[in-house]
Amino acid sequence: MNSTLWLLTLVNLICYLDRYIITAVAPKIALEFALTHAQTGLFMSLFMVGYMLTSPLFGYFGDRRSRPILMGVGVLIWSLATLASGLAALFWPLLIARALVGVGEASFATLAPPFIRDSLEDESRINRALGVFYAAIPIGAAAGIIWGGWMAEAYHWRWAFYLGAGPGFALAVLVWTLREPGHRVREVSQDSPAVSLKALMANALFRWSVLAYTAQTFALGGFSAWAPQYGMTVLGVSLTDSSMKIGASTVLSGLIGTLLGGKWGHYFLAPGTGKGGPEAVRAFNKFCAWTSVLATPIAFFAFRATSINEFVILLFFVQLFIFAALAPANSAIISAVPAKMAATAFAVSIFTIHALGDVISPPLAGYLADHMPMPDAMQVLVLALGVSSVIWFVGARAPSAASK
Repeated sequence: MNSTLWLLTLVNLICYLDRYIITAVAPKIALEFALTHAQTGLFMSLFMVGYMLTSPLFGYFGDRRSRPILMGVGVLIWSLATLASGLAALFWPLLIARALVGVGEASFATLAPPFIRDSLEDESRINRALGVFYAAIPIGAAAGIIWGGWMAEAYHWRWAFYLGAGPGFALAVLVWTLREPGHRVREVSQDSPAVSLKALMANALFRWSVLAYTAQTFALGGFSAWAPQYGMTVLGVSLTDSSMKIGASTVLSGLIGTLLGGKWGHYFLAPGTGKGGPEAVRAFNKFCAWTSVLATPIAFFAFRATSINEFVILLFFVQLFIFAALAPANSAIISAVPAKMAATAFAVSIFTIHALGDVISPPLAGYLADHMPMPDAMQVLVLALGVSSVIWFVGARAPSAASK
């Protein structure tokens, strides 16, 4: 794997550390600002509003302008906004800061995977490369949960943001030193946004891949937002204990699952058909469908656990299967479209999976938890996970764009 992949993987790790600090410190913020469960869920989703609304803009320019410059600007924006999160004295400035974190991260998340694909000498290795890149997600997310929980208990929740923002400033400079791959000039899109969007919507493989990923993101977003507080509220342990155990589970299961998905995502691809094109997309979708089939019943029983240890063990296997789908799901999306449309495709994917996924699920689960026992409220997330398996199976049989 090349140095570009390792640098962008490190940036991705810090990206998710900054993103998931809020999950661990949310109970402390809720106490300070006297928030309901629904308000807390909305607060944790505000980041996603900036993230999804600006991703189409970065997708458009990413297919036409220098991606290293755009990615570096994004890293700088989210680092400044993370620092501002700790400085906020009132609730509404904190909301604005979290939305701006989303703006910065939208640039990086939209442009990094297509940039990685273009930097590979052998494009058929995209699934394995994305397996490495996305392995940073569980490590960064767990680091954010552990860091945030520890800082909130030992010092103050604000310090988690102050110190978490630091690495991003140096990484922004390093990203700016990257150069576009030599063949990039032949892959620049000349299409209008309307033409690009119409082409994507006509692509059945792309549509079903994104819709299934959206249902899974709905579930994962809710799990991530509420798991630490579930341990504290339902299972009666401290925030530190809940955050540490769930964080450790996330690191281990996420790392193993993501790397396994990167290695075995082609499992259902028929021999001799190569590792790209429509058949690869269908194979990725079938692999992802089975991961959701396996995760769904375990998730149901996780929210019936009676101890923190039982909850964490079951959550480990839920996360293992969910993260195993991460690289194949994104490989399906990027392999379903021409290279010149990759950034736009990722932008549409990001907008959809968040607008219909984890922007909705934390406040919805929080609202339900205000009106029924929390274990019952969390079952809406389990249902979404089951739905994702059905849609991925449909995507595994979808026609290619050329056949329509």
